[in-house]
Amino acid sequence: MHIIPQSTWGRVTGVLFALASVVGGVLFVDDRYVHANDFKISQSALANEILKSQNQIKTQICKKEVADIEDQILRINLTPVGQRTDIDKALLERYKRRLDATGSCGENN
Repeated sequence: MHIIPQSTWGRVTGVLFALASVVGGVLFVDDRYVHANDFKISQSALANEILKSQNQIKTQICKKEVADIEDQILRINLTPVGQRTDIDKALLERYKRRLDATGSCGENN
């Protein structure tokens, strides 16, 4: 009994099995590692998501600032005009300027 096949078909079969094993091993190892192109695509997608989240956070902060300014304006406007101090008048003008400056947040994002 011979361990090495003697016939042509036996040799062909042995070579095919060996080749299939090597190709299968290469494909298995190749699929286990992230390809550079796939990593760049994932990195780009992650960067886009981070930018989107940052823009949403900035918009929410701006809206909170606008709400706070509007609350201060309302507080001063609840005081009758004749009873407002010079500080109240100055603050009201300052709040209105800040509101004009920040009033358009989120519209161009």
